[in-house]
Amino acid sequence: MPMVTTAGEPTPTRAHRWWALGLCTVALLGKGCKESDSMGSTDPGEFDHAAMLENLSTNVIQPAHDEFLSAADELVAAVTAWQASPSGDTLETARQAWRNAMRVWSRVEVMQIGPAAGPSAPGAESLRDEIYSWATVSACSVDQQVVSGSYTDPDFIDNKLVNVYGLDALEYLLFYEDTDNQCPSASSINRDGLWDELDADTVTERRAAYAVVVAEGVATRAQTLADRWDPDGGDFGGLLATAGTNDDSVYENVGQAVDAVYAGMFYVDTQVKDAKLGRTSGRWSECANEECGPQFVESAWAQHSLENVVGNLEGLQLLYHGGAPEGDGVGFDDFLRAKEADSLATQIGDAIAQALTVAEGTSAPLVDTLSDDLAQVEGLYDAVKAITDPLKNEFVIVLQVTIPSVGKGDTD
Repeated sequence: MPMVTTAGEPTPTRAHRWWALGLCTVALLGKGCKESDSMGSTDPGEFDHAAMLENLSTNVIQPAHDEFLSAADELVAAVTAWQASPSGDTLETARQAWRNAMRVWSRVEVMQIGPAAGPSAPGAESLRDEIYSWATVSACSVDQQVVSGSYTDPDFIDNKLVNVYGLDALEYLLFYEDTDNQCPSASSINRDGLWDELDADTVTERRAAYAVVVAEGVATRAQTLADRWDPDGGDFGGLLATAGTNDDSVYENVGQAVDAVYAGMFYVDTQVKDAKLGRTSGRWSECANEECGPQFVESAWAQHSLENVVGNLEGLQLLYHGGAPEGDGVGFDDFLRAKEADSLATQIGDAIAQALTVAEGTSAPLVDTLSDDLAQVEGLYDAVKAITDPLKNEFVIVLQVTIPSVGKGDTD
């Protein structure tokens, strides 16, 4: 499986900025708005932003990280049991533990805020890529570690690139059953006959030992991430909720803190809509310039792609509503209603619920559906687009949040 990296997005144009200002006037019926800036420009008004951020931290983000930590610990136990006593039953138990962990992680994927976020974000530690680095994946690189045995080094994860560990590498180790490798013939492990020197039993034994190292690495980083959000630990949620009033916060003002959560939600546009569904189905706006097709499916080995999309949408739904849709948690829907945008609040909430229904009703695995019934995948793409269109247009204008740099200039 070749390394895949999602293409970046173009920068905003002057025409786009004028378009946004024009849409502002129409959408708000003359109420007026201003263009968001990189520092965050949310006007507190009468809405209690701190209460929303505190609720999201306490009742959505922290519990999601704690749930993933539990799933990661169970994954370590299952993979270790498979290595100790290899059989079809122990392997399937390990695979199911991976599926469970991946489903929980797929919700957390939409919560790349602070410690989980990439280098340019406030409080970033890039822990997301340490746990799951898709779309940067390389099965060949994993095979090379099987040959070298480098995974036995105590500092293996600290010294290697993210594409040889994490949930994505573990997927390949658990779900690929053949004893060949994914490297080209010119690769040294094939050119020099190094892979052929390993018999089938040795390949299986090494993959299992490697899988334990990777699972333990995932659990260690899951613990770190949970600790960062724990009120008795790093209390990152407290820093998020007190932005603008706490000198220790990594956010300069409440607008920047709200922008950080919105940037996490934007994952559904750039990764779910564009990369997971658009690139694989040919609907991505960059397909004229970039290669597209089913070969870019997210979960090639476990065929868990649709389940991951469902998890991503569930994560978005939790952030948007501040918890379960029927609950009373303060979320972005309340923020919209405080700005007298009730219809928009309902529209986005309904669109998320509808996309979940469509995703759960789409035939799995996704790679087969792309070939056998492309219309189903296109229907899911359209359902997600019904969320992301208002999320990056009217939503931005009403709440004056800042579109993250990865999404600027993208109006499809």
